[in-house]
Amino acid sequence: RERSLEGVLDTVTPIYPFSILTSLISTRSANLETLSSSIPTIVLLHSFTTKAIVCPSSTGLALCTVEFAVKYIENNCHRELTVSEITEVLGVSQPYLFKIFKENIGKSPKEFITGVRIKEAKRLLSETNLLISEVAASVGFSDALAFSKSFSKKTGVSPTKYRNDKARD
Repeated sequence: RERSLEGVLDTVTPIYPFSILTSLISTRSANLETLSSSIPTIVLLHSFTTKAIVCPSSTGLALCTVEFAVKYIENNCHRELTVSEITEVLGVSQPYLFKIFKENIGKSPKEFITGVRIKEAKRLLSETNLLISEVAASVGFSDALAFSKSFSKKTGVSPTKYRNDKARD
């Protein structure tokens, strides 16, 4: 069963570029320690993206990391995306990422990536006239056949049937 991050996501401050975070820290206090005592936060710095995510400390490091990963996946699902890339960006191991996804979302990172891609594919199939191969490419599949198999497995119908059924609704 998928756990909902609804509500928790509302407590997560958006991802900041380092320059904005530095400015935020300098306007609030002389250093991060003083900032964190006045506003309880966890700051995850991601060297590959030169971004930081600031979360309330009550949210916890694991959930904060999952939230960053979710945002990263949603922003990059249009291209080929691997679990290895995500772990590299986050600076965590694959077993740890798998564990925190299962605990907080109820899915593996790969299952989550596929779910995001299929959700976007459904939207594209419903709202556009893109060819199936174009939809596949738009959601990060380099092969239309692999996309069709994945879509059919996840939804129970082919992309063409899904589009046709939605057109009749």
